[in-house]
Amino acid sequence: MDSPPSATEVWGEMPVVNKKKRRLQKKAPGAPKRGKSPYILFSMDKREEIKATMPPNSKVTDVMRAIADAWSKMSEEEKAPWKLSAESDKQRYEEEMATYDGPLRVPNKRAKKHPNAPKRASSAFLFYSQVMRPRIKAEHADMKNTEISKQLGEAWAKATKAQKAPFVEKEKEDRARYKREMEEWNGNKAEREYQEAQAQQYNPTQYGFDHLGHFGTQEEYHATDV
Repeated sequence: MDSPPSATEVWGEMPVVNKKKRRLQKKAPGAPKRGKSPYILFSMDKREEIKATMPPNSKVTDVMRAIADAWSKMSEEEKAPWKLSAESDKQRYEEEMATYDGPLRVPNKRAKKHPNAPKRASSAFLFYSQVMRPRIKAEHADMKNTEISKQLGEAWAKATKAQKAPFVEKEKEDRARYKREMEEWNGNKAEREYQEAQAQQYNPTQYGFDHLGHFGTQEEYHATDV
């Protein structure tokens, strides 16, 4: 049985990047685009052709599997045109990188949470911490927060199901609250966006005009009608 294309065949040689760091970053908009692998170029060229031979309701995953299957059955000679194109694209990337002096990745900014959005549900451990942290702090005033957090984590891990039960119940209640509030919040999204847009529209009074469109007070305006 022919094996599917490897990750290297699909994506080409990729630099080793810390997974957590990659989640926090995105490709810099102006950075050169990496060269495409032979398989990706083949997929781009043959996708519609292969898709046309499949049932109309075929899933994307089925199409991808068919493309991979077609590639795996090709000889090296048959793959040669796409390997040549990939080599050319690799050279293009290297040439662009030679003259590029900007960053390759930039921080991936998260969308700001709306100040009035429902508060996210708390976990059972967080409810437990809210109860126990002040007690530990009262008994050990000089203990650092990091040490308190460590003790809380260890104590929670050793707690029995019965000991955790009240906090687990609180988590369930808070999840239900969050779900309910989010449904209401999303339901009112259109009205909220309209009101916010209205509030941001041009307000004549901020430029010194009155509600009639006159600059200054009405008395000052009519005083000029002489």
